[in-house]
Amino acid sequence: MKNGKSILFISNLTSQMNRGTSVSETIAPLLIDRGWKIFSASGKENRILRLMDMIGTTWKNKASFDVAIIEVFSGQAFIWAEVIGNLLDKLHKPFILGLYGGNLPAFTKKNKKRVNRLLSKASYVFAPSTYLITNLSPYVNVKINELHYGVDLQRFQFVLRDHPKPNLIYLRGFHQIYCPWAAAEVVAILQKEYPEVTLVMSGGTRGDGSLESTISFINRENIQTNVTITGYVGKPELERYVMSSDILINPPVIDNTPVSVIQAMSSGLCVISTNVGGLPFLLEDNFDALLVPPNDAGAMAVAVKRSLTEPGLAGRLSANARKKAEQYDWSVIIPQWEKMIEYVIENSNQ
Repeated sequence: MKNGKSILFISNLTSQMNRGTSVSETIAPLLIDRGWKIFSASGKENRILRLMDMIGTTWKNKASFDVAIIEVFSGQAFIWAEVIGNLLDKLHKPFILGLYGGNLPAFTKKNKKRVNRLLSKASYVFAPSTYLITNLSPYVNVKINELHYGVDLQRFQFVLRDHPKPNLIYLRGFHQIYCPWAAAEVVAILQKEYPEVTLVMSGGTRGDGSLESTISFINRENIQTNVTITGYVGKPELERYVMSSDILINPPVIDNTPVSVIQAMSSGLCVISTNVGGLPFLLEDNFDALLVPPNDAGAMAVAVKRSLTEPGLAGRLSANARKKAEQYDWSVIIPQWEKMIEYVIENSNQ
């Protein structure tokens, strides 16, 4: 074990809920390989049971971990960050707050006292994007450091998409803020000119009706043969779907710095995305992606057609996307995480 140090991760362990893989679930095995011991909670589907598991895990292991890392989101998810942060403060355990979620600035604006109360108790606060830091800073009284999460570039083989086919993929899951039905709308528009167009929709569901709305639209437009809904899939299946696609469709109305987009970029997909939240901070229009306004499937369809027909565009987007993704490889990012964790542990012992 690395200097006998251990970490408690408090987050939604979404892979256990069939909703993709959370940041902490991705980072934990990388840190274990580098000699750290990891405790984590929680993968309980029920929110109350999840919070109780977080509390129980924190209390049971209070003498065993050196530092905790809490993933902070807006809405009801903010409650468990508050509860665990207060518990750790009473236990005199140092903790780090990672600020996630594209809606966190709007939440913070409405809940400045609550957010600042939590942030003031943390030993260190970070966010994974310039977007969040820029938009949170006017409302918070602590310094927010920038620390990215990464991707494993070796998982996704790079293939230059200089002559893409209308093989689309959507990777955000079924949630209202990600607008999955908009991806299906793009197919319905393109299908008139490109009857061979395909769309793979991969990701879990939040049970908010967005999956049902998407399926209803697909049936109404009679594009069932063009669209495949896989639900949540494991890593091998995801990699296979990504490699068999040429264009990523990313239509959310709220977003931050999605790992799925960076993964698509690492494999050389042409990225078509809305320009909301942190996405314009991650993507450069006409350089490594094409950006369009939210709630505009027509504009997204036009961007797809551009990538299919405009000479040299797809190859440029594909190559530049890969170069951008290389900045997020875990070989670059994980030492930065270790440096942060060690800094907090060392300073808490002084």
